[in-house]
Amino acid sequence: MNDGIVFISVFNLGCIEIAENHLMSLIKSGITNYMAYVTDKESFTILTAKGYKVTHYIDFEVKDKMDFGTDKFNSISYIRYKIINELLKKGKIVWYLDADTVVLANLNELAPELARHFELVMQNDVNMPCTGCMMFFPNKNMIDLTEWMYNNRNVSENDQILFFKLIKQNQVRINLHLLDHHIFPNGLLYFNELHTDPRFAELHIDFRNSRKPVYFVHANWMVGIDKKIEALKSKKLWFGGCTPTPPLGVSTPTPPLVEKPLGVSTPTPPLGVSTPTPPLVESTPTPPLVETAPKRFRVFH
Repeated sequence: MNDGIVFISVFNLGCIEIAENHLMSLIKSGITNYMAYVTDKESFTILTAKGYKVTHYIDFEVKDKMDFGTDKFNSISYIRYKIINELLKKGKIVWYLDADTVVLANLNELAPELARHFELVMQNDVNMPCTGCMMFFPNKNMIDLTEWMYNNRNVSENDQILFFKLIKQNQVRINLHLLDHHIFPNGLLYFNELHTDPRFAELHIDFRNSRKPVYFVHANWMVGIDKKIEALKSKKLWFGGCTPTPPLGVSTPTPPLVEKPLGVSTPTPPLGVSTPTPPLVESTPTPPLVETAPKRFRVFH
């Protein structure tokens, strides 16, 4: 399956520090089938010199840090769909991940089972699907979807809002499921001490008490690269962005310990211990890595 799947990210020089941390997390988790797409020559030069797999895809006018929701951020957010579309046409399974994410397990192992059930898998961002973590399986529907997203890009709104409108209004038929938010938590759940909104108290408690292993963390639900870096460091998910070249080609290194938020009843055990990992697929029709939403249209409970 590794020959048919590629993990990609898209970013500019402004977030190269957190992007390198993301790339290091992939390598530490044994994922070498990745490609970083950058939008400036400086990023390409820096990362290739350190041995990372990088493609200088396009020259984007902005090289500085960009905050979520700004016109410049929204503009660059649509480039991913053009890249994904091109890879899908080549028959690739494409797992897109934002630069502010950290991978803690070899996600290659999940693709075969997910491919049996779905055509698009996304992170559950609590209030909508998250376009910062999405896996596309190659078929005409996904090729048409990514082409539509790119052709209808609008700097006045980011890609996630446009995507949510598309599926909410049933403008497209998608076999879409959401990844389990305990295993693929967003920033609201994982960095819960930064978010005290009482409306999410029940979700916080549920996540804190979960015994499921965390495979992936997304430092979203916060604005600003510096704030994201601070949050990752606070949870020991910082591997030293912009440091000497990490060892490439490691076969299957043990993922780092996942630090759960304060108040966890039973801490997550380190991956690789003698206790067997819970099976990714149970006897029920829906795999546990995916939320139990209907297969068509409605993706929320």
